[in-house]
Amino acid sequence: MFGKGIKPSPSVLNDYKTRLRVHSKRKDMGAALKRLPKTILGIMTVNARKPREKGYFLVQEFIPGNPFDTRVFVIGDRAYAFRRIARNNDFRSSGSGEFDFDHTRVDQRAITLAFETARKIGAQTLACDVVFDRENRPLILEVCYQQTALPAYRAEGYFDTSLRFHPGHFWPEDMIMELVLDQHREILPEPVRHEG
Repeated sequence: MFGKGIKPSPSVLNDYKTRLRVHSKRKDMGAALKRLPKTILGIMTVNARKPREKGYFLVQEFIPGNPFDTRVFVIGDRAYAFRRIARNNDFRSSGSGEFDFDHTRVDQRAITLAFETARKIGAQTLACDVVFDRENRPLILEVCYQQTALPAYRAEGYFDTSLRFHPGHFWPEDMIMELVLDQHREILPEPVRHEG
């Protein structure tokens, strides 16, 4: 980081063992191989357009004893929440491809923390990765502005800000569109109704 730095997008071979395991489990290796040229082109494009990351580094305290993290994806006053299981012999949950969508196993303090964070920073949407410290307090490891759609859709439903659970499968893109339309309803023209 204090020399030539690192490329903004990692090599396609980065973490390839985990990727192979995930695609084998999903039984979509053929589709992944078909996407490989597009993936490589995307990596090359990002690395050509963005400068190398350098001149800084971030140190984050390791929080032991977390066999999973809780991903909470907030969209306005709704939130998906599910657990991402850590990789075998590793502490990382990101990229494991292992999910627990049972909403009854989600610690609701993680959801409350995500809603509070979104409100405090003024975010319409955000995704938080939450773990628990030695005193069993929820901690945010990371905040992202995006979430892959399929795991959110596969969740059993969503929670509202009162932590009431609403069952069903919902595409996050639909929720985001509803949020945008609701926030701009006053400037949208009234729909034209034709009689006849």
